[in-house]
Amino acid sequence: MSASAQKLDRSGLAPVFWALGTGVLAVVIAVGISFWQSGAQRQVLDAQQARCEQRVAAGCDALRSLCLKRYGDACEALAGAILAAPSEKQDARDAMRLLTEACDLRNRRACVRAAQKFLDGDGVAKDAAEGKRLADRGCELGAKDACALRDAAK
Repeated sequence: MSASAQKLDRSGLAPVFWALGTGVLAVVIAVGISFWQSGAQRQVLDAQQARCEQRVAAGCDALRSLCLKRYGDACEALAGAILAAPSEKQDARDAMRLLTEACDLRNRRACVRAAQKFLDGDGVAKDAAEGKRLADRGCELGAKDACALRDAAK
């Protein structure tokens, strides 16, 4: 192969490397934006949870609305608010229903919290089978605490 033919082959690779680099950069930016958004969303949920704990109806309503739209983090936040400041209208059964729903919606923290409460009988009737099921689900989702609870429940 002549020198000019080798030069031609190498120059054809430049657009491929440029496209590959651009694609990798786009993925890195998308992942960064996703992490940033999840942090911002968590801040909003934490603020609404705090309002709900202070008995500000708008905070509870905002969380309830998001939970009804199948957003597990909102269900977990609403359950947390109920457990932190129970009222006559809301009790531990409501909170456990919300934690279980949040776990089913892939919220790891809710799986761990609900499993622990069912296994200990903390605020609800002790239910080892349900606690183990929730711990299994949390472990499947990658929560190491849930795996430890599951293993301890055997």
